[in-house]
Amino acid sequence: MDEYFRCLLKRFRRLEDLFFERKRSREVLSAKKYHISLLIILMLGIRVFFSVYIDEKAEAKQNLNIRIADNLASEVLDPLRKIPAVKEADQLKNATVCLSVIRETREEPKEEKKEVAVKKEEEKKDDNQEKRKLEMEALVGGYPMEKMIPAMLSLDEKTSAFLVAIAKKESDWGVHSPTKKGNHCYNYWGFKGAHNLTESGYSCFDSPEQAVEMVGGKIEDLIAKKFDTPERMVVWKCGSSCASHDPKSVQKWISDVRNYMVE
Repeated sequence: MDEYFRCLLKRFRRLEDLFFERKRSREVLSAKKYHISLLIILMLGIRVFFSVYIDEKAEAKQNLNIRIADNLASEVLDPLRKIPAVKEADQLKNATVCLSVIRETREEPKEEKKEVAVKKEEEKKDDNQEKRKLEMEALVGGYPMEKMIPAMLSLDEKTSAFLVAIAKKESDWGVHSPTKKGNHCYNYWGFKGAHNLTESGYSCFDSPEQAVEMVGGKIEDLIAKKFDTPERMVVWKCGSSCASHDPKSVQKWISDVRNYMVE
């Protein structure tokens, strides 16, 4: 029985010794890790210190080389020190002059700018003409007055607008217009002038272009005299006074002309 307890006691002591050995090995391992980490941090600190020191030294050396080069350059260019030093204000002035010269060389010449502006204005005018042409074609397309569109485009917008509107009221854009000896007169506005009169007193024009030129000129004169609205342009129907005309027909003329004015 005593032998049995002695065996158990030996085993217990061996286990105890093994436990303490493992504990010591762990402590040693932990201490090694701590010392290794401390060593790494120390080495990194030394490296950073020396890198900063080396960079500062290199920069100081570079600045010294630049100063030496500047001194050598000035001695080569002006060995007797006769050239006055350039002041900072003069340097700034020279730099400003150089910048202005560069800008002038980069900028387009004034003539080219003018040509570009003229070209843009012409393009804008062409676009406006095309728009007016489409508007007129939408109204008078398929009517006899369609042949007059190119000639009307040469007039200002208000004049051509009155030509279209009055022609609609007076002749339905040429459907009902005077003739002379079987010839078409291109008079779609009920215009009575001195040129080649028909038996009923209306002018008989030789071509669409002549009709637009003469009637358009008359409308331009009226616009210049401030007869520039349908209410005032009613003198085309009444003459100097509408007193002898039916007020309803006068108002109808004004309303119809306003409805068909395209500017």
